Amino acid sequence: MSLLSTLSRRLKTLYSLGARKFVLLNINPNGCAPVVTAPMSGLCNEAINAAILYYNAHLRLLVDHLRLSMPDSKLVYINAYKIIRDIIDDPTHEGFSEVKQPCCKVSSNGLLCERGRSVCQRRNSYLYFDGLHVTDAVNALIARKAYGTNNIFEAYPTNVKNLARL
Repeated sequence: MSLLSTLSRRLKTLYSLGARKFVLLNINPNGCAPVVTAPMSGLCNEAINAAILYYNAHLRLLVDHLRLSMPDSKLVYINAYKIIRDIIDDPTHEGFSEVKQPCCKVSSNGLLCERGRSVCQRRNSYLYFDGLHVTDAVNALIARKAYGTNNIFEAYPTNVKNLARL
């Protein structure tokens, strides 16, 4: 069974139990994470990103499908991939300056921060905290956009603020 069919089944179960409002975030462009890009001289692995984009496109289609099969439901799809990719493509637009290096010295696995090491001083200007995870500043930006954007390419078909009013 695919990940999306499992997700669909679980959302339908929640719906049958009375849940009516759902917010679904797609997958980040993990092909651009430092754990992936470090061995590739800092270049994004677009093969990984292509697989993620395939999944994300089908997740967005699932939102439309579920809106039909769960008629009283309200679903919002948050495009975290686009929000993060926009930071990578134009970091200064959202106040970031470092999009390739993590905020900390990562351990030998390239993923998590080394214990006992200090982290960067200006972590709000970094995209990645460690080899995979984005910083709090990025999560806050995603949350702000999810809540208030009117851009349907970032929140579809509406934002969380409007969802809360329904």
